[in-house]
Amino acid sequence: MNTIGLALYLLFMISWFLHLTSRIPWLGAIRFDLVLVLLLFLIHMLQKRTSDAEAEPYRKLRALVFTVIVLTPFAQWPGSVVHYGLINFLKGIVFFYFTIWFVKTQKQLLLLVTTFVLCQSFRIFEPVYLHVTEGYWGSRASIAGWEFMERLSGAPYDVINPNGLAYVILTVIPFLIMLFEVSKLHKLLAIAIMPLSLYALTLTGSRSGFVGLVIIAAAMLWLSKRKMVHVILIGLGAILILSFLNEGLKDRYRSLYDTNSRNSATVEGRLTGLKNNFAVGMRRPLFGHGIGTSTEANANFGDKAKPAHNIFLETFQELGLIGLIALVIYLRAVFREIFKADALTTAEIPTRKISAALAALAVATFFFGFASYGLSSYEWYFIGGCAVCANLTSKRREELSEVS
Repeated sequence: MNTIGLALYLLFMISWFLHLTSRIPWLGAIRFDLVLVLLLFLIHMLQKRTSDAEAEPYRKLRALVFTVIVLTPFAQWPGSVVHYGLINFLKGIVFFYFTIWFVKTQKQLLLLVTTFVLCQSFRIFEPVYLHVTEGYWGSRASIAGWEFMERLSGAPYDVINPNGLAYVILTVIPFLIMLFEVSKLHKLLAIAIMPLSLYALTLTGSRSGFVGLVIIAAAMLWLSKRKMVHVILIGLGAILILSFLNEGLKDRYRSLYDTNSRNSATVEGRLTGLKNNFAVGMRRPLFGHGIGTSTEANANFGDKAKPAHNIFLETFQELGLIGLIALVIYLRAVFREIFKADALTTAEIPTRKISAALAALAVATFFFGFASYGLSSYEWYFIGGCAVCANLTSKRREELSEVS
């Protein structure tokens, strides 16, 4: 039963990340993703219960879900919450539950992560291929006055902005580096995908992505036992990135610290936007406007009909201070789970490598969250689920060793 569940979960992941229901109309007509979700819940109900619920992130996520449900009656727009907010939140948290329900061994965890990397790699390859063959960009950014700079976003079927594509790139880099020595397949993936990913990152013009890459590089260096090798790889990566930067992109990245750059006005605009987002949140500081209503709140009481570009302000707007505290407690539990000694030091090599990659990704995602929304997205729930599985697979291996 668990094998069937894992197979369906991997199929759900492929369909979700590659947007198969949009690419293949009849899959969309039968609500393919929803059917898979219902089947996976049914399989879980038929499975024998395990000790997954003992994990700290499991309990803290349950508290966050309970907070969302309790606060729903107090929402500014209950209709939007029920028809939109709760559904999207459910779509995000299922990645946590499906991961811990159906991934029971180190081999299965490696298979899950590899499938994730392949899906994300396709999302990187597709827009780059369109860019090279058809001149596709997908987005543009204002520089100053009436000037604009072209930026690479997701492919037409993958509706994500340049920052979203940059984050997709960040999700694969730690796994490509840490799993390089696990198998020949992972070596091949790293050699093929890493240069493409770095090239795509330069085309996005994402300052948040650039900062996230620096954070991942620092985390990789800190976690590595072969620091000199990683220093050389980081140096080569930096040279590769710089070789692809045109003057417009260099100026955009320079605006992170240079107020005289042409793109500095967009940095100031982002800071002004965050202040406005906080002011909108202060309208209902305790209970918020309701899950999934950040865009609606900003459209009615802010300056733009867009969600808060900060996961903490987004949560504050939607769930108030109560929900923000619940989210921070969950994130703290995820970090504690990732940095457990058994996953990072005593587990077998594949699990240890995955845990190290998760650590780097979690740190980068945390800082990326200051410039991106994500309360109802999959990121923190997938990371949390993988962290729990890394420790549970190590624990089960130790228990089997003691029995034998």
